Amino acid sequence: MRILLVDDEMVALTSIRRILRRRGIRHVEICNSGKAAIRKIKESHFDMVLLDLIMPDTDGLKVLQETKPFNPHTEFLILTAIDDISSAVKAVRMGAYDYLVKPVENERLFLAIERAYERSSLLAGIVGSPRFGGNELQVPEPFSRIVTQCPRMMELLNYAKVMAKNRKPFLITGETGTGKELVARGIYKAGLYPDGPFVAVNAASIPETLFESQIFGHVKGAFTGTEGDYAGLFEQANSGTLFLDEIGELPLRLQAKLLRVLDESTVTRLGSTKPIRLNVRVVSATNSDLDKAMEEKRFRLDLLCRLKSVHIHLPPLRERDGDIPLLANHFLKSTCIGQDKQVDGFSPESMNLLCTRNYSGNIRSLKQLIENAVMMTDTNLILPHHLTLKIVPTDAKARSMSTLKEDQKKHVAFVLSNVRGDRKAAAKILGISIRQIQRKLAEMKKDSRW
Repeated sequence: MRILLVDDEMVALTSIRRILRRRGIRHVEICNSGKAAIRKIKESHFDMVLLDLIMPDTDGLKVLQETKPFNPHTEFLILTAIDDISSAVKAVRMGAYDYLVKPVENERLFLAIERAYERSSLLAGIVGSPRFGGNELQVPEPFSRIVTQCPRMMELLNYAKVMAKNRKPFLITGETGTGKELVARGIYKAGLYPDGPFVAVNAASIPETLFESQIFGHVKGAFTGTEGDYAGLFEQANSGTLFLDEIGELPLRLQAKLLRVLDESTVTRLGSTKPIRLNVRVVSATNSDLDKAMEEKRFRLDLLCRLKSVHIHLPPLRERDGDIPLLANHFLKSTCIGQDKQVDGFSPESMNLLCTRNYSGNIRSLKQLIENAVMMTDTNLILPHHLTLKIVPTDAKARSMSTLKEDQKKHVAFVLSNVRGDRKAAAKILGISIRQIQRKLAEMKKDSRW
């Protein structure tokens, strides 16, 4: 067992370390700074962190908030001289196992450590985790649509599988294209209501004036134009899961209304006074920094705490060890089936290019790149030039005399290059359909200059 002690008082650190070592716990590290603790926990694995709450540079709750989503199997015990119920509740909601008030008796401390370690072993899947001497972790069946061999990702998915067995709200954070909706669907399948509905909604796509009607529903005559009753998305997801994507874009005025529904587990349609009892698991997701939004008064603290009952942060593709080749081959196979083509694989140079490339859209960008490469290739291997589209200068002085057909090809290539191969975005800019984009790409591959 590896334990990290975090406290700004060196006397307390050395004293607790000495007590732990007397009980046979040899791997104990100390840290007297909250900021340094954040770095240590993110860079190394600790089974447990004993964390002081009040520190001058960064308090314990901030350390917990910054690190727990990255290391879900690490258990946190809060050790503090402050006996404050609200702080204790907040710490437990953020993922701490226990809250101990100093001075704490040695037996009480060891009992908390023992129980926290047992819980950590359960969440990690003690039978299957290499950390505990078993076989390698596997992607849990409810998350089978997620392609990964990254140990960090598999730990997160196993943690999500265990935590899905309660009704607590989940918050999934991560950059765009990291697979937040796939994880949400896995939580739904692993949860208490796998046979109920899964309702997904992008909070940013609903106009503010229609949000309450769409989410909470309305009755006939609630406002002008209502011809009948409408069951909102919460009701539609009853006995199932409601997935609220882009939750960070929810207007501040509506956040209080959402919080009330979550707290009371009831919803009242617009124009009605009769509350409807709900039995819904809420999973929300965002690629924005909700903590920063909270500090800027754009997001409510109480709603954030409610949504973050269980928090998972998905790593970007660049931090998923070994996943780029695995995903590239997966997308190659599925694209070949969809396009009815035979491509056997990637040249070594192409795979090296894929592994060193920056993907601003993460998995989504990689998928689009492979789809375009399959469209472009006329060989049985993806070669480096299939993974790169030329950028055509737009300066009038740099333009060459060409037919309209040739000029169209250049412009399509230029737009695709500037949207990083996103065919949907290119089609919108060009004012044509995605199918037309595909036809243009098919024409390009016949010309050796493309």
